Amino acid sequence: MTYILVRLHGTSYAVPAEHTLEVLHGARVTVTPVPGGDPAMLGVLDLRGTLLPAIDLRVVMGMTSFAAELTSVRELLAARERDHVQWLDELRRCASCGDPFTKATDPTRCAFGVWYSGLQADPKELGRLTGQRLAQQAVVASWDAPHRAIHALADRVLEQAGRGDTDAAQHLLRTGESELAGLRASFKEFLTLFEEQRRAMLVVCQAGDQLVALAVDEVLAVEELDESRISELPPMVATAQRCLSGTYRREDGELVHLVEPRRVAATT
Repeated sequence: MTYILVRLHGTSYAVPAEHTLEVLHGARVTVTPVPGGDPAMLGVLDLRGTLLPAIDLRVVMGMTSFAAELTSVRELLAARERDHVQWLDELRRCASCGDPFTKATDPTRCAFGVWYSGLQADPKELGRLTGQRLAQQAVVASWDAPHRAIHALADRVLEQAGRGDTDAAQHLLRTGESELAGLRASFKEFLTLFEEQRRAMLVVCQAGDQLVALAVDEVLAVEELDESRISELPPMVATAQRCLSGTYRREDGELVHLVEPRRVAATT
């Protein structure tokens, strides 16, 4: 049986091709929000004069919506930026008055460093954040050098200040500010890519006697799935699982979850 393979938050799903009419790019269509609607209901789409519901498949499957994910990433990077501003401000103060500098000088021990090290050590989580896109992965990789350069300044700044060489200490602090400006710009670039490259794709399906548009992160391919590798799901209570007709196991062990459009439409 032929399926349209899609991705949701790093996980593979498949929609039956026989129920699929077309695929639309979310940036090229207008979805009108419906006030007070179901959380999974993005709104109404006018498709050549036919009104159909646009359903966020992420929310139906119990995942974080893209809007909520974007807000979370914005808040995370803003917090890490504030951490570094405060770090440099405290270093400047200590260099000026001679107080001990107690903030982390090890780049892997600050809040950003702990988060970043964990991200780099978890390919699955990195893939979720970057959408497995090379451009976003390259931007994330570029954060390491300026972050380490900022932390490497502490001992040098304090040493110069201790010798009374305030000019040298101030020069090093300006270097830190320059590195931080570059890191800020890189955060902004990542957020722009994150938003632009994660615009939902809409898979227009026949769901019983109505048409629906299922919003997904990405459409991967059209593929014939060997029915002998499809397993039915046991009776389950969770709404997300009730919207699946089964699972397909690839030869590499990856599970592809098979979506039943009619069941999805019934949840909103």
